[in-house]
Amino acid sequence: MPAFARLSARFWARLLAAGIGFWVLAILFGILRDTCDFYGGRFCDETGRYGTAATALERFLDRRPADPRSCEAHLRLGRLYARRFGRYVPAMRHFEAAARDSRSRSSCPLEAKAELLNCPDYFPLENGRSWVYGDTASGGRNMRLEVQVYAAAGGKAAQTSVLFAGQKRVSVITKDYVKKDWAVWELAGGQERMLLRYPFAAGTAWKSGLGPQALSCRIEADGLQVKTVGGAFSGCIKVRETDPRFPRSWKFDYFAPGVGRVKTTVGAPGVESPNTELLRYRTP
Repeated sequence: MPAFARLSARFWARLLAAGIGFWVLAILFGILRDTCDFYGGRFCDETGRYGTAATALERFLDRRPADPRSCEAHLRLGRLYARRFGRYVPAMRHFEAAARDSRSRSSCPLEAKAELLNCPDYFPLENGRSWVYGDTASGGRNMRLEVQVYAAAGGKAAQTSVLFAGQKRVSVITKDYVKKDWAVWELAGGQERMLLRYPFAAGTAWKSGLGPQALSCRIEADGLQVKTVGGAFSGCIKVRETDPRFPRSWKFDYFAPGVGRVKTTVGAPGVESPNTELLRYRTP
């Protein structure tokens, strides 16, 4: 083989080796970069640098959507957007992605499903929560209802409701509540009654109770502004409840994110009259 041919062969071999080495280094660099985004995002989240954490985790998911760690990244991002930034639309997107991750062998999808019922949280079940409602007509002087949460754990809690007529205590009722199966349930008398159903958007409908006496419920509107004695609330949903025995009348409950029920009205065709409203509330 002529000298120039041997030189050319060596040149191309070195060039090929250099090219392979470049691509190997590029791949390794990409893996390292994405790993740094995942663990760096997790570290920033845990140390309070939430904006940096969200940016890193979003970048990780853009580059490695099928990574086994993607479920955890989606779950963490959902919590960041919901709890730290109050941005529920992207939070729901990430929670839903995590909830549907069939590849995950951890509790991540189940945790994401639970988080969706708190995104936003229209029915808080935390120890230390309390609400005081009163009749709208007298501002609570004629009727007052005091509600408190206790024994809350794992999406379950008990509520005690004390009803007053003026200054006289009329009744004390305790009920259990649980968040599961894409809904908020009330447990009483050995039966479950669905109070709210995900998604918390206009058009969502469900039956509350069993048999022909089951109530028909529907979210009539979302994104509402509601004002009561207890404050002004945005992002509220309006839930219509109809008893089949009285199809020409119904009840409306208004729920505010992070607060719970803030107002109740009664309605008939062309009429909606105020009934009770939130006077004050306390969060943990």
